[in-house]
Amino acid sequence: MNKIRLLAIIVIVITYLGSIAFAQDGIRVEITGVENEDGQVFIGLFNKQDGFPDKGSEYNGVFVKAKGGILYHAFIEIPGGEYAIAIFHDSNANEKLDKNFLGIPKEGYGFSNNATATFGPPSFEKAKFEFNDTYTAQIQIGY
Repeated sequence: MNKIRLLAIIVIVITYLGSIAFAQDGIRVEITGVENEDGQVFIGLFNKQDGFPDKGSEYNGVFVKAKGGILYHAFIEIPGGEYAIAIFHDSNANEKLDKNFLGIPKEGYGFSNNATATFGPPSFEKAKFEFNDTYTAQIQIGY
């Protein structure tokens, strides 16, 4: 019985600490529509048009474990300015957005402002937002 109480307390503390970290000033990302729990999701934060939205050109980027529901991540200690976010569901965990022979993505992807991709990714201009202290980007992954 004591082990169950201890486990419950640990879970509550971890959840509380996670919510504190997410509540800090910064760029918060809320991702919905992840198709399954396979692989990981790449979240790239870009601060310039050059290289957007290619992985490797981001100002700050992270892979997080894929999961259903809402996936959260926060970029903290980010200076104010213009940013854009590009994400993709790396379902096979090869750390790249897989495409077919025509260059069409085979894995889910999305952008800040839910900017749409028509014959290629949206421009930085369509996906950008102004960040000062706190910003929440709600992004729906499309497949």
